[in-house]
Amino acid sequence: MSQDILDTNFSGLSTGDFILLMHIFADKIAVHPSFTGPCPEYVSGSEKLMHLAEQLFVLDRAAAGHDKDKMAEKKALRAESEQRLTFNANHLVMLSQHRKEPELLLNAGYELKHKSYSRSTSIPLPGVPTKFTVKNGSVPGTVIATVNRPQNFRSVELQYTEADPLAEASWRSMEIFYQCRMERKGLDSVKKYHFRARYQNAAGTGPWSAIVTLVVV
Repeated sequence: MSQDILDTNFSGLSTGDFILLMHIFADKIAVHPSFTGPCPEYVSGSEKLMHLAEQLFVLDRAAAGHDKDKMAEKKALRAESEQRLTFNANHLVMLSQHRKEPELLLNAGYELKHKSYSRSTSIPLPGVPTKFTVKNGSVPGTVIATVNRPQNFRSVELQYTEADPLAEASWRSMEIFYQCRMERKGLDSVKKYHFRARYQNAAGTGPWSAIVTLVVV
């Protein structure tokens, strides 16, 4: 099912790369609307994927000494992890088709096999946010971000990094929002963060906004 739309072939990845990918999936689905509510029992949540990644890391190190039992455990856990990612992909595809919201396929960590699936010929891709602001909220560790509302607006992805904003790998998704005013709690006080945002609609995902830097209080 999902194999026709999302890339779920992980066989070419080394164990280290696969573990890294598991962490990426865990981070993505922690804030993805398809996984944040009640899900079928075959769906693995963020905590489960993180746990599997940690287990696989331990077994990978244990199997480095060519212990046959550990190597067999590692192989079995890798197969289970790949299957769980495939189950999650199936859930994502079914939900997006049921709701007629192909944008749900985006930002979950999977690569689209057929980019045209997420494109609508009648709706253009969203443009760059022309007004993006971030300010401190009234509660310590809280920020309030706002963007201008474009046409054909569906959702906004908000990302942050505490590291070099030019390092693409350092960016982490905070959440997918369905309004132009976004509030996020739980950040560290007296720390500098960089933020960016982009729109999503039925045609796909638009470009990132300009980066906004803020010292959270």
